[in-house]
Amino acid sequence: MALVERIYQVTRYLESEIGFNQDLSSTHVYCESIGKVNQIGYLVEGNKKFCFKDEKDQRDTFTKWFNKRLDAGMSYAEAVCLYNNGRREPMCRRSIDLNL
Repeated sequence: MALVERIYQVTRYLESEIGFNQDLSSTHVYCESIGKVNQIGYLVEGNKKFCFKDEKDQRDTFTKWFNKRLDAGMSYAEAVCLYNNGRREPMCRRSIDLNL
């Protein structure tokens, strides 16, 4: 569980600088403008306007998504790659950056 939390925090930083990146085309900037959050680059069917009601909902969704992949037999690295680039692969730039 601690590793999933670490992956969540790193993902949150890399995807939005924990909400401080102010690129106006970013999903997190859009979500913030309507009082919601998406600081983790979570997209549902490519919907760049998908938002969570709050940070707890965001964290819970990420944790459930990640644990579901681990329970299905994926390694941490495979799940990170799938989340980050949409492909299940044994390693990718993000998994290497996370030392997985």
